Amino acid sequence: MVTAVIILTAVIFYFDRTGLIDQTHPDKPLDIIGVIYFTIVTVTTLGYGDIVPITSGARLFNAIFVTGVRIFTYLIILTTTFELTLPKMMEGLMIKKLIDRTKDHIIICGLGKVGQEILENTLAQGQDPKQIVVVDIDEDMATLAAEKGVAALRGNAEKEEILRMADVKNARKIYLCADQDHTNIMIGLTARSMSDKVQIVALAREKENVKLFRNSGATRIISLPELLSKEMLKDSDGDEPAGGKDSA
Repeated sequence: MVTAVIILTAVIFYFDRTGLIDQTHPDKPLDIIGVIYFTIVTVTTLGYGDIVPITSGARLFNAIFVTGVRIFTYLIILTTTFELTLPKMMEGLMIKKLIDRTKDHIIICGLGKVGQEILENTLAQGQDPKQIVVVDIDEDMATLAAEKGVAALRGNAEKEEILRMADVKNARKIYLCADQDHTNIMIGLTARSMSDKVQIVALAREKENVKLFRNSGATRIISLPELLSKEMLKDSDGDEPAGGKDSA
């Protein structure tokens, strides 16, 4: 927008260049380079005074139109700067507030079905919502977590920056509940590299990945196939009466 307005100003100046005079070469008409130069130094208020408007029309155009262009340019620059810096400032304040309030807290990475169950059960057990941080790459999931009163971060938990925002160094426990094992493994590796004390509880959807989770530094690994098979065998052996309680 600024570029378009400056080009428009230069075009108008060019067609009315007879109203301008270059005091270093007063006998020569102003060329296109001189017009561009004059436009830039005028709009940016540098104004070296080597080129000046000499006719009433040029002076009036400079006083009214160019002044408006100058104000418009400054407003655009200030607005853009404000829009770029304000979110980062607010994010920094929110992160500081988050870190200040969360010590010995719980982090849940991934708010799918398993993550939601962990969150619901944790809250049901009386855990302070302020001591729970949910990290999910999906905005809707982060919003859902925030509505429950917990701290929610939207981002990729595999990245150190996101886990630093969640203050993993001071966390007590981190649950890895993403939809893919490789994602959970990467999160576990990143978390373990940032904290030696945090307990990492991982959900392994594939049995062959249990070893990878163990090598990534997971404290406890729940193998989903093994867990499901045990529950199904209990039912088939008659350990649970027909119509009995549902398995947790």
